[in-house]
Amino acid sequence: NPITKQSLPDNEIGEIVISSLNYECMPLLRYNTGDLGAVSIEPCRCGSVLKRITKMQPRHTILLDDNVKLDINDLDGVLYKFDELEYYEASIFYDDDGIAILNIELYAANSPNTKNNAIKAFQNMPQLKALLTQNKLKIKINADINRKPVNPYVLKRKIKDWPNP
Repeated sequence: NPITKQSLPDNEIGEIVISSLNYECMPLLRYNTGDLGAVSIEPCRCGSVLKRITKMQPRHTILLDDNVKLDINDLDGVLYKFDELEYYEASIFYDDDGIAILNIELYAANSPNTKNNAIKAFQNMPQLKALLTQNKLKIKINADINRKPVNPYVLKRKIKDWPNP
């Protein structure tokens, strides 16, 4: 349970927490992944009888409008099409008029076109296109092309959601 931190029964959706004793010098104990899912005890179609994680859900889903959701997988699908992109950070905040602003910080190696390509890609996202044309959403993208390379495997990606005033 993400709030009480207590274990949940099988097949109930909760936060995925893992432990691994594979590395003696640095065991991983109760690592909080931030992902949601359920543990299933039902046999897999492959024949395995081991427990497995099912019902995976994106770690951060933001409701931009009554019917428009945005999650980290949506952003990954748009941004990681660009080979030069190393990493990104995303946040949502609201201006004084209550308009959502999607702020994206791109970290790309020596590619001045990444920012323009990302803007075009976001403008063509089906779930964002309507909000952009109705002026219910603004997109702000900054690109840092002169930074040292980042190892994306050590960073947790999430959408920072600043409360709507």
